[in-house]
Amino acid sequence: AVVSTQSTGIMVYKKHESVILPIFGVPTPYHISHIKNISKSEEGDYVYLRINFNVPGTLSALEEHYANPDATFLKETTYRSSVRKNKSGETPGMHLNNAFRMIKEMQKKFKQYESEKKQMADVVEQDSLKITQTKGVPRLKDLYMRPNVTTKRVIGTLEAHSNGFRFSNSHGSNIDIIYNTIKFAFFQPCDKEMLIMLHFYLRHPIMIEKKKTYHISFYTEVGEIMTDLGKSSHMYDRDDIEAEHAEREMRQKLKSAFKMFIEKVENLTNGKVEFDTPFRDLGFHGVPNRSSCLLQPTTHCIINVVEWPPFVI
Repeated sequence: AVVSTQSTGIMVYKKHESVILPIFGVPTPYHISHIKNISKSEEGDYVYLRINFNVPGTLSALEEHYANPDATFLKETTYRSSVRKNKSGETPGMHLNNAFRMIKEMQKKFKQYESEKKQMADVVEQDSLKITQTKGVPRLKDLYMRPNVTTKRVIGTLEAHSNGFRFSNSHGSNIDIIYNTIKFAFFQPCDKEMLIMLHFYLRHPIMIEKKKTYHISFYTEVGEIMTDLGKSSHMYDRDDIEAEHAEREMRQKLKSAFKMFIEKVENLTNGKVEFDTPFRDLGFHGVPNRSSCLLQPTTHCIINVVEWPPFVI
């Protein structure tokens, strides 16, 4: 698509992400990356279009685009057009307004493209997952995943196959994590915690819902995260005692299921994936992100994977 302004000779080429501007009467092409910013103003009977360019020495300038930095560069230019109707009934200033709108849209799309390109720079495509067809695949059911695939939490199943994990959720989507992508694997038990989880810190980020991430957690909740402070209770309340007993049994059952899964995975991978458990007794409080949390050392790292975003160093 091309927008041409008959009164000023400005042409906008969407396909080539460029703008042709008349400079001393000569049509001069500029790529959209060379335009720093653009502004429009009206004074009296005229509309003004001011364009500032990226030149060597400015922070936003891409030096590799300038083959000869010692040359003379145009820093800014201004175009003027009347807002009054001419003899043919047209308003010349409308062409300038159209050029302004199209250039702003092109700038927005180009910046978005550059941002996505930068974000994808260190993303490495994983190998294809080799599905194990035989029965007895190591499996953990009724897990949630972080980061979320959708706006709401979705429950799913984590399976260990020949060369990687697959998390299948109830919405039918799959997330694959190849073993050689995993740098560290952690098992966060539910001792004095409301969550029990497996956390993976990756060598290279992978894309989940158009966002890259180095961290993936699979967890389930244990007991009640929220407590009703208005509820009256005392140590001999039978319901509370039964609830505590049921929670202890659930914690023990979940720990056994997670440990059995971990043991099977480590045997399946011949030790290529080893899960590290943090030493809670050696933990200390810190503020790695926005709030205070318990930082716990492991064999190789200091972590907090219960809070989100997680912290691994």
